[in-house]
Amino acid sequence: MHAKGLGSEAAGQKIEDVPALLAAGPRRRTDFEGASAFIDGLDTACNGGVLVGFREWLIVRLGDGNNLAWPELFLRFGFPDSVEARGRGLPAADPDRLVNRLFEVFREFFEERDVVVGLPKIDRRHDAWLHTQPWFRDESD
Repeated sequence: MHAKGLGSEAAGQKIEDVPALLAAGPRRRTDFEGASAFIDGLDTACNGGVLVGFREWLIVRLGDGNNLAWPELFLRFGFPDSVEARGRGLPAADPDRLVNRLFEVFREFFEERDVVVGLPKIDRRHDAWLHTQPWFRDESD
């Protein structure tokens, strides 16, 4: 697989190496929309394996946002002071800072997820968080 835009070291990498490549960050200048579209494309190409657990990890860290997609969750997590001011737009942050923060958050996530029991822990934390929400109804009870 050649992951265009991630750098020449991406050439010949296997799908299993995608999280490490994402955690390394971009190798060329891009904006948040471009980076998130690329990441969504990689996730789709990997049948959802790249971002598995990412949304749930962000929800637990935020304590909110179960109705949001990962890009909005990231913006709220990565730039908490700018959420109210930005309305429906991106934070007024420098585009490079925004993309760099995205890859910092991915590094944090992959460090936690990619250990032996990382994903089950993320799932358990998200499930526990859901059960504390007044709107949540567990259909299995």
